[in-house]
Amino acid sequence: MKLHFGVQDILYGHAHGHSGNANTTTGDVAEILEANYGVMQEFYTLHESEIVQAVTNSLADAMDDFLAGMPLSLDNISDEISGDIKDLFHKAILGKEFDGVIDGVATQASLGGVSHRKKKGKHRNKVVRPSFYDTGQYIGSFKAWIK
Repeated sequence: MKLHFGVQDILYGHAHGHSGNANTTTGDVAEILEANYGVMQEFYTLHESEIVQAVTNSLADAMDDFLAGMPLSLDNISDEISGDIKDLFHKAILGKEFDGVIDGVATQASLGGVSHRKKKGKHRNKVVRPSFYDTGQYIGSFKAWIK
């Protein structure tokens, strides 16, 4: 078995500044962020023990269910693991855990309050936002699974 991190690949909802393409997906954004910052790899590095514990707990729960006569399903195990790890990923992003850990983070966009949550173009807020949390779609589409 191998643990994977990724995103549900859905339309990002705007012409994202990285590509300028209205057909940009969360998968495209995740690839850009991973190539430039290694966000998911750094997340694993920072939270390895908690991630291992989440996987261990999910596997133990699945074994308990199996011993109680329920069918064993890799999909169910992956769903439970994904939920637990997704919560950790959200907390890492929203808690600004990558600031000062990854080169270039906090990003200039986050420090400048750039937000694409509004309908027209880039908007600047006076509030610094977490890096990698622009529209919320990136962390909202995060998933983890075992294969």
